Amino acid sequence: MERHFSETASAKRRLPAEYRHFTLIELLIVIAIIAILAAMLLPALNRARDRAHSTKCVANLKTYTMSGLTYANDNNDYLVPADPTNVTVCIWYRNAAFRRLLGDCPGPLWFGATQVDSSNDRAGNPGLLCPALAANAAGRQGPYYSNSYGMTHEEIPVSGWNYQGLPGVAAYKLSRIIGPSQRLMFIDSADPTTDKRWSTLNYWTLNRRNVAYRHGNFTNVGLMDGHVESRGWQDVAVDHLWFGFYTANLAD
Repeated sequence: MERHFSETASAKRRLPAEYRHFTLIELLIVIAIIAILAAMLLPALNRARDRAHSTKCVANLKTYTMSGLTYANDNNDYLVPADPTNVTVCIWYRNAAFRRLLGDCPGPLWFGATQVDSSNDRAGNPGLLCPALAANAAGRQGPYYSNSYGMTHEEIPVSGWNYQGLPGVAAYKLSRIIGPSQRLMFIDSADPTTDKRWSTLNYWTLNRRNVAYRHGNFTNVGLMDGHVESRGWQDVAVDHLWFGFYTANLAD
């Protein structure tokens, strides 16, 4: 009997490769091992993807802040307007000059125009939008400039001075900003303008002006001096980021 089993096993080993098969138990073991490896690797892959999204978002915001500084250099030290009510001046994401500085390849209708035409006022170059936005925008409009990044407009309405002398236009003048390395310019946001009231983790509400914590529980912040930081909500919901920007002298 033992000899017969030995001869049978030996004969099986001598079978051509195309006649040898996994047993059901062997197949189930292989599937289980693959499932365990996938479960171990998936979180690491997700973390790597999230880090890549955050890194690209930081690079985007660096482009936004440096473009803002360049825009100010070309416009009497004023940043691109954040939230104008004057119909002759356009908000930052419709401002053709600012969009050109971002490198958002302008179409023929842009040349000589002050604002982007309505068909392109929100959608633009996907490479200039937060890469984590698409994954977080389910059930919401987008992705657009208008729900990718936001610009703060705190304190401008009460400052007593206006962009290029025009009333009803919210814009910062760089020479009047105190401590620019701690003052917000652009931030991950669900709205093109944002404010401190919506700087908590409550991103998924439909309130306007929400800060968006798309990178784990962190958001990327572009500061007035051009540098970018990644911050948790406790470090975003601080007054000095939003308020106390300006010198007391309103004459300049």
